[in-house]
Amino acid sequence: MGIDDRRVWKMPLKSGREDFEKDHHKVDRAREFCFDNGWVGIGWECDSLADNLQVPKEYGEALTKDPKNGRAARSAHSCLADIMQEGDFVWCRAKGDIYWVGKIEGPWRYQNTGKFEEFDLYQVRKCRWRRVGPADTVPGPVKNAFAGRGSAISQIQRERDSAIHMSLSIWEKLTGEAIEDSPLKSGKVSLSAMGHDDLEDLVAIYLQAELGWYLVPSTAKRSTPLTEFVLRNSEGKRAYVQVKSGEAHLTSVDVPAEVDKFFVFDLNHENLHAANYKVERIDALKLITFFRANTFLLPGYMQGLSL
Repeated sequence: MGIDDRRVWKMPLKSGREDFEKDHHKVDRAREFCFDNGWVGIGWECDSLADNLQVPKEYGEALTKDPKNGRAARSAHSCLADIMQEGDFVWCRAKGDIYWVGKIEGPWRYQNTGKFEEFDLYQVRKCRWRRVGPADTVPGPVKNAFAGRGSAISQIQRERDSAIHMSLSIWEKLTGEAIEDSPLKSGKVSLSAMGHDDLEDLVAIYLQAELGWYLVPSTAKRSTPLTEFVLRNSEGKRAYVQVKSGEAHLTSVDVPAEVDKFFVFDLNHENLHAANYKVERIDALKLITFFRANTFLLPGYMQGLSL
C-alpha cells in the first residue's frame, strides 16, 4: 500500500442504541473492549444472518431489505467493508479526552454474539490500537475532525496529506514499526507535510520564545480572518500574524493602521512582495533551525520528528 492509498478515519466507537443513552459508562466499556481486544466496529444488526459472516455483499443485501435501516446504515457499512483497507489508520477520542490511534489489520466480518452484541459492534475489523494522549499530543487535522457531532465512521478529509503523514509518524514512534511506504524513512518531515493548525502552533511558539512577542489567547478565534491571533511585546506594541499552509499563498497583506507589526508565514516565499515596512516574513529555515535547537518546545506529537 502506497502513501496515496492510505486513509485516516475517525470512529467514535459510540452506539446510539437506547441502552447506551441510559448508561454512559457502557460507551467507555465498549471502547475498552475494542482497545484491549484489537477491534474497531459499528452497529446495525441483521437478525437473518449467522454469526461470523465474512461476506460483506451478503450482509449489504440483508441490510437493504430491512426497512428499519436507512441510508446512514448502508453508507457506514460501505465505508467499513469496502472503502477501508488494511493499513489504514483510525482515530478515536475516548474517556477523559484521551486519543487513541489504530491500524487496520483484518477484513470485515459480522459478529452478533457475546460482547459484540452487548456493545453494538456487529460489524468489525481487526485493529491494533495504541494510546496517544490528550489533545496537545494529537495533530491538528485529527483534533478538528472531532469538533462537533459526527457519524459512526468517516474519513478525515480536511488536510488529508497532513493527517496521513502525522499518523504514520505517531504510529512509528509508538510501535517502533517501520512502515515500508513511510515518507519519514529519511528521518525528516517537511513543513509542507503539516496541517495549518500545526504550523500555527510552531509559528506561535517561535514568535514568543525567539522574538519576544506574546500571544493573547482570547484572540485566537476563527472569527478573526485577518489574523490568527494578536501579539504584544514588552514595549507594548501590537502585532498580527497570518499563516498559510499547503497550496494557499499570500500575494498581499492588508495592514491595519493600529498594528505595529504584521508577521507572515508562507511556504512559498516568492509570492509575497510587501512594500509595507510593518510586514515581516518568518523564514522557514529559521523556524526549522530554531526548533532543531529547542526540540523540547515542540508539541508532543512532533517530539519524534526531525524537521
